[in-house]
Amino acid sequence: MIHSQLVSIVNQANLHVGSGSESSGIIDNLIYRDFTTNLPGIPGSGLKGALRERINFEVANRQFPEADLIAVFGSERNEAKTELMKRGNYYFQEATLLSFPYRGDSYPYYNATSPELIISFLEQTKLFHFPVNEKMMDVLHKLSLKEIDLNKGLKLSPSAENLTNNTAEDIIITRPNSFDITPEIELLFGGNLILVNHSNLARRVNDYNLPFIARNNLDHGISKNLFYEQVLPRYTHFYSFISYESKCNAFEKTLKSNPIVQIGANASIGYGWCKLCLYDSL
Repeated sequence: MIHSQLVSIVNQANLHVGSGSESSGIIDNLIYRDFTTNLPGIPGSGLKGALRERINFEVANRQFPEADLIAVFGSERNEAKTELMKRGNYYFQEATLLSFPYRGDSYPYYNATSPELIISFLEQTKLFHFPVNEKMMDVLHKLSLKEIDLNKGLKLSPSAENLTNNTAEDIIITRPNSFDITPEIELLFGGNLILVNHSNLARRVNDYNLPFIARNNLDHGISKNLFYEQVLPRYTHFYSFISYESKCNAFEKTLKSNPIVQIGANASIGYGWCKLCLYDSL
């Protein structure tokens, strides 16, 4: 029988998971996007590779049994190709966008989500038979049905207090009467949570609005290759599902003891450091 865990992913630094294709525009290195929604994501192969690299470090320091490494990720064929590859017991799904940081006037940033992102999350929990408590499910279902004006947003977090007519990026946000999200939702989606129109959020994360950083390769102080790289700002929230046939307690223990994992490119300049959290239920 296949079981599934939810994993939340929040980048603590700029994140660049490359699309793997060349760009003909001004930005040379674009981020990976979901082919259906065109929203930023993290491919399952990228997530698996990052976690395997992290566990490899633990194996090298004799903190993780090599047999468990193979049980989780499978084995790779040796250079002589004398051994067959073995499939691991764990399956890593693509990470999907859950919320995105909007700069605000009363707070440094708000975490913005949309009814469509919530609908996608609820569909995924059903697909992977992931248990969600009744109260949380009820609140998320109500949020998924709300219609939000393009240039307006709703404050959802109790921590956002009762301030009125604040702004986040280019939208005006208000606090709905008698509505509080559950602590589990705020933990998963992020604090100072706001609900925005999906078209507004999709525009905010498109190629024209995401930040990009100029990079330069120097050869003896002379510029040889100036290029531009697209990044996701820190505190972008994703979720994924990790499924397994038999649970590896050492794998879970390792991630809970130190949940920081480097995902994507450019680790040497501080990109891609993410905080992961595993859930058996919500």
